[in-house]
Amino acid sequence: MAQVAPEPMELFCIDRPDYVDPGIVPYLDWGQGLSPVYRDSTYPILAITWGRTVQLAIWTNYSDVGAKPEIKFDGFYICDGFSIDQCFFLDESLLFVLINKKEVKILYTQRFSPGVFDEKILQKPDENQDQIANKKYFLQIKEKFTGLVSTYAEVDKGYRLVQKEEIRHKDIIAVSTSQLRSKFNFHPTISKNFEGSVLALGKTTVCQGKLIHWEEYLDLIRRTNPDDWLKVLRAAVDIFNGKMVGLAGLPDQKEAREYYLRESMKDLLSENIDACIKEFQEGQMV
Repeated sequence: MAQVAPEPMELFCIDRPDYVDPGIVPYLDWGQGLSPVYRDSTYPILAITWGRTVQLAIWTNYSDVGAKPEIKFDGFYICDGFSIDQCFFLDESLLFVLINKKEVKILYTQRFSPGVFDEKILQKPDENQDQIANKKYFLQIKEKFTGLVSTYAEVDKGYRLVQKEEIRHKDIIAVSTSQLRSKFNFHPTISKNFEGSVLALGKTTVCQGKLIHWEEYLDLIRRTNPDDWLKVLRAAVDIFNGKMVGLAGLPDQKEAREYYLRESMKDLLSENIDACIKEFQEGQMV
């Protein structure tokens, strides 16, 4: 990673660790959010995925204009698949990853394991070091890398991408099924539009989903439970307190989220009080 202006300089460099297969390339994406340690305010975060691991790099002094960027590593995630093939920030602290080119998961960066997965990833290899000691170290890391899986950070998981035989070729009706040929995609891709619609493209697969806005979620509960205003209020309180994550449009930092939601929560509380009074009056009349 390098700074381009006001003058070019290298900020950090990571060489491919020995326990990562040479054929696996890293994927990067910038976003905003909190990490396990840096949670006092929202920070710019670089997600670095390589092999089965996601490592977070936090730009801690982004508000100091003109200062040399200070990058701290805090928070890592390890998946149970062979490799993470793409990553994409959906919203604050919400990272969307594509695993084995066929499964997607949504991760919450504040629930990553704190610190750095491998303390030596930022060190340049020293040819004069004891090679036997280096080999033992990498064997220990590889054993840790193989056995460790971080499930606490997974807000949502297990969505399989649509397989090639399930994709309908509606635009080429004149061509028979036997004439169709599948093409491999060697660059897995994730994209999102402003309405929260997410598209993931795997090797021979595709997935479309939607990141629900917190207001849409409350409307959905209100429509599915029209006579249970307490359920709506309970969900709203969980959103306000930060117990419910994985919804779009919410600041992840506690004070910022509470300030942002304060007026909406007042209006919702007023509506629920009116509904409660109405239910009580109707009950009295009966």
